[in-house]
Amino acid sequence: MNKFLLFIYYAAFMAIICTSLGGYFWVFDLVTSFSWHIYILSLFISILMLFNKKILKGAILLFLSMFLLIDIYPSDIRAEAEIKDNVIRVASFNLLSTNTNADPVLAYVDSIDPDILLILEYTSFWDVSLKNSIGKRYPYHINRIQEDNFGIGFFSKYPLNNFKIIDFTNSYFPTIYSKVNINGSILNFLGVHYENPMGRRNHNVREMQINKSIDLVSDLDNVVYMGDFNLTPYSKEFKRIEDFSGLVDTRYSISASWPTYFWPLSIPIDHCFISPNIQLIDRIVGPHIGSDHLPIIIDIAL
Repeated sequence: MNKFLLFIYYAAFMAIICTSLGGYFWVFDLVTSFSWHIYILSLFISILMLFNKKILKGAILLFLSMFLLIDIYPSDIRAEAEIKDNVIRVASFNLLSTNTNADPVLAYVDSIDPDILLILEYTSFWDVSLKNSIGKRYPYHINRIQEDNFGIGFFSKYPLNNFKIIDFTNSYFPTIYSKVNINGSILNFLGVHYENPMGRRNHNVREMQINKSIDLVSDLDNVVYMGDFNLTPYSKEFKRIEDFSGLVDTRYSISASWPTYFWPLSIPIDHCFISPNIQLIDRIVGPHIGSDHLPIIIDIAL
């Protein structure tokens, strides 16, 4: 028992060290993605060490795990007073390109009735299914259909101006940017689906996508920057978005969104940032609707 306890102690100790090196090597960045799992594991092991009278080791691990806690629980930026005027609902769904069951998705769209809807992994199946069912409710829409995992669609009840589909890396990862005219107020919307971080090349592509997104939004007002970032809040890249975009994260809890097929290892990789002048009323992580991601919904007031 003592040998096994020491083994998992050192494993947890090394995992915490790796999280501090996430900005230097892509493998460490992957480890960083599981920071809240590592925190729970370290807390449990610390208690076991203390119970087995290994006081110094238990205290050291407990102390180190506290640094993980700083990143795990974000600030709550929701408006304190109730707001009823100029409230809009924005949603992001990653639908999974191989998913061909539209009914749960369409039912959920009906139930939450978003004003703006970002669809990721937008294939020809989803193009037909969504336009046939909600096309009249969302007369303004743009899309890039792809049969891989990076098609993208954008549906709005409000007029779109100066919209464009951008490929930051010229490698079939489309991003949607549009000005949305909401009763005379302009909302700058950026919808993204970044490369997954598996491997040095993919990690570098994602970094380039993030850099160019920051360049785009940093000089704009009334921004909603939303989608599947393939990035957790514990990553150095996420902190760069917070530091240099001029935007704020809308999470106020762990908000794990992927993968739905094994919730004990779920992590938050679907995000939404907004300009500080936009008031956040609520942020919701939706239910399982057939994808490996959960939907993200925000209610905001301009």
